[in-house]
Amino acid sequence: MLVLLCQVVVVPCIISVPNNQETGKSETLVNRRVIILEFVNAKNSADYKYLEESIPDSFADPLSRTKSFELLDGSFWRKLLDAKIYSKEDAWRETSAIEAGKLAGADVVIIGKFVAFVDHMEIFCKAIELSSSRVMVSRNKSAPLDNNMFDAVKKLTEEISIEMKEKLPPLPQRIITQERIKYVTIEKKESPDQVSNFNWNNKKISISLNPGLFANLQPKPGAKSLCGICEIQAELTARFWVVPGLYLGAKFDFGEIWSSSTTLGDSPLIDGFAMIGYGLPAKRWLFTLDIGAGYFLIFSKSNGLQYNPSFMARLGAEVLLAPAFSIGLSTSAHMFYDIPKSMYFGGLALTLNYLM
Repeated sequence: MLVLLCQVVVVPCIISVPNNQETGKSETLVNRRVIILEFVNAKNSADYKYLEESIPDSFADPLSRTKSFELLDGSFWRKLLDAKIYSKEDAWRETSAIEAGKLAGADVVIIGKFVAFVDHMEIFCKAIELSSSRVMVSRNKSAPLDNNMFDAVKKLTEEISIEMKEKLPPLPQRIITQERIKYVTIEKKESPDQVSNFNWNNKKISISLNPGLFANLQPKPGAKSLCGICEIQAELTARFWVVPGLYLGAKFDFGEIWSSSTTLGDSPLIDGFAMIGYGLPAKRWLFTLDIGAGYFLIFSKSNGLQYNPSFMARLGAEVLLAPAFSIGLSTSAHMFYDIPKSMYFGGLALTLNYLM
């Protein structure tokens, strides 16, 4: 649980003193607070990454000249990104931008994105009134990919600032205080919206603990059930995401094999696998397929140490409970090249995952 305290300090800016018809008293008009989020680099163009922050910075002068707005520190958005509450792409999503603006104690949030093409760039920008969640100003500008690009950015910020002054004038202090008071203390939980909009590809490493029970799928003749030989194990798995959807991993099993003729503690088992896997995200769900190869060691009191190559395949599904934690189930099959013949095990395991 992350608690963000946004202290509202109303600094009145007297623009005019109209009369309140209810009380007959004059009212102070207060400038609206504005926060500008980083612009989204739609094509992730490395050559123009600097524009993600430089375009928002270009609003400072034209907004100041209007004398109608109080500009908040845009670094608040960076803190939300560092806390992994939002992703960079969320800066162009109106719902997320409105949430972030309210957390910052703003009255207006400016969002934007740019798309770099071969010979020009398209810049899009919106100003959203937080109290109504309405887009009050929306403009876009085409800019050449040369020194004239900065003139186009300057013109765009000036046009938006002028239109904002017309459509978002200062408000009476009593009204703006009513709007801001709800943002004085905001308890920011891992809300359903954050979980359902979770981007699995932002996580590079996951560590999981998988306790499970497995049964021999190739019982000896005359066995009464598939559990002629069973295995209980605790598995530790690490996944390293290489590209979206594809990961490499390693897993280590610590378990026990027993049958009707043995007792727990007679045949402890350790095995390790190198894996490659595919993960298919579906909002708060992740479906996985792993295949791997490795070695197993069985320390049997009757047969001594046994070791041989082994192979595994696993299907899993996990659901996100919080941005750093998921839980799920997996079913897997292991093939051990034992002597004198192979043994096949299959079963279910609980999956507890920590995401980094």
